[in-house]
Amino acid sequence: MKKQKLLHLLIMALVAMMSLTACESGGGGSDDDDDDDYGSTSSSELVTKLQGNWELYKGTETVMGYTITIDQAQFEEIRRSMEQQSGQRIVMWDQTLRFEGMQVNGTPYKLKGKKLVIEGFEAYTMGFTFDIEIDELTSKKLVLKETIEMEGMDIVALMEYKKQ
Repeated sequence: MKKQKLLHLLIMALVAMMSLTACESGGGGSDDDDDDDYGSTSSSELVTKLQGNWELYKGTETVMGYTITIDQAQFEEIRRSMEQQSGQRIVMWDQTLRFEGMQVNGTPYKLKGKKLVIEGFEAYTMGFTFDIEIDELTSKKLVLKETIEMEGMDIVALMEYKKQ
């Protein structure tokens, strides 16, 4: 019963994060030939590589030693379930990320190293701390690492996107 409650908490936290912002994989190796070494990649090169549309592929969240992975179909199922329960249309802000210049989904952003800072985003975090970093970026794959501290718990989510 305790495990089931924790799983429910994990899923709800992941969905809540998605309705605010953006992230899986594991940062490590990639089968693309153009992996970035962040130590030698400038912000302008990262901005150039980010341009275009990125579609959510899967997400992984870890909290209190438990990890769950949800794929695109499961995210869609959860979104539809939330719509049915609330009677309102639910849009996940980061289901598709559209980078155009220095905007993501129409909102200004900046890069501080590999940290992605979305303008005004802190207003939506409702009292918990939230950081987004580029964990991996190739010509076909973007992995965002979200680190959240909420009520004394550290939650790490990795969201993997595929270039469209």
